[in-house]
Amino acid sequence: MVFGPRRPGASVDEMRAIPLSAAVILLAAAHASPASAAWSSPHVAGPSGTEVRAPAVARSPAGDVMTVWVRVPRGAGPGSGQVMVRSRPAQGTWGPARRLSGPGTGAPAAAIAPDGSAAVAFGIRDVLHVARRQGRRGPWRVERVASGNGHVVDVRIALDARRRITVAWSARSGDAHVVRTARRGPRASGRWAYRGDGVVARARPAIEVAADGRALASWAHDGSVHAVPLGGLDPAATRLGSGDDQIPSLALAPGGRAVVGWRVVLPGGSTVVTASERGRSGAWRSLGDLGVGSRPEVAIGPRGDAAVVWPVSDSIGERAGIDGQIRSGTEPWRATPVVARAACECRYVLDGVAVDGRGGPLVVWHRVRREGGGVVALSARAAAGGPWRSVALRPPPSVGDVALGVDRVAGAALAWSPARTWAAGPLTRLRAGAR
Repeated sequence: MVFGPRRPGASVDEMRAIPLSAAVILLAAAHASPASAAWSSPHVAGPSGTEVRAPAVARSPAGDVMTVWVRVPRGAGPGSGQVMVRSRPAQGTWGPARRLSGPGTGAPAAAIAPDGSAAVAFGIRDVLHVARRQGRRGPWRVERVASGNGHVVDVRIALDARRRITVAWSARSGDAHVVRTARRGPRASGRWAYRGDGVVARARPAIEVAADGRALASWAHDGSVHAVPLGGLDPAATRLGSGDDQIPSLALAPGGRAVVGWRVVLPGGSTVVTASERGRSGAWRSLGDLGVGSRPEVAIGPRGDAAVVWPVSDSIGERAGIDGQIRSGTEPWRATPVVARAACECRYVLDGVAVDGRGGPLVVWHRVRREGGGVVALSARAAAGGPWRSVALRPPPSVGDVALGVDRVAGAALAWSPARTWAAGPLTRLRAGAR
């Protein structure tokens, strides 16, 4: 599908449909900004006859693409999920799906290096595992990294050009969350080195790891939002501002630039979106109130280009849409309507936000109608500006079962799991929030 000019009366183009028996679908962009590039046809990465949860996707600057997911046999009980991986080398074809874990796994995270080396991290109860592959055709080797600190959740992983792996995770035990990081060199005989003693978060944190191994966590507790760098000795948390107790949205780029976004509930009950950003110096700066809305998502690209995006209304029957703020390089933040506000019997839910290597933002969103069903779309805009282009995903994914992956050049990849209960009608000629 090519992001082309908008047709009269339609602001969401249609991605070609594929059979609903698919378990995982993946489509990858060409080496150009996703706002103008031709996306490949959707590819069925997983077999039918299974349920698919928690897909993740990674893309290298050379064009290698890898997707991972949790496969659950149809009708199987809780704790039966297994991590699966499938990859496609640059200019190549998709290889076979491979199983990386036994049953009981949590949501995996994936990373891929410029030479095609790859890593996947996942937890099985209180044990953190990492699977490694040297080069594009090497065998997968699974290692046990840590155990005994609590149930492993919120795993993040990064892999740099020298094939050094950094992994961060939260070990949950009751109401406490201990966030830890570990790093491993590229040698086959290398060992995992734990970085610091861990950070105790007073609520479930958001965690991110950049390609250069930097890591950051943020959480909200008792009316305040905090952020803390990971991996150092006795790191100090910074209070970013007031907010409710939702998990903040966090993005981190190589070099240390970061953005945290969250919601603030005003005395009258209305909500506004606010955010803070951190430069290379390490100092945090508040962006103030960005606008009326809720549940923001943030993203930051390899160059430091950033986006904060949020749905304008959570209530069906109000004027709804998607607003955003975008920053290119060191320029000031600018407001941008991703989906124009309009009166509709619907609400919007964000599935993911990313910024590609040229600074172009991408947003995946659901529009849910009162009577059920709706539109699921990917919206993208060129780094230089211009209109947002939107394309509908067919078959539509479940809320939350969508993953975006971008590289430091300009490519992007998207993976999703179809929603078998989503009652969407034809997606052509539907409006994305415009009358």
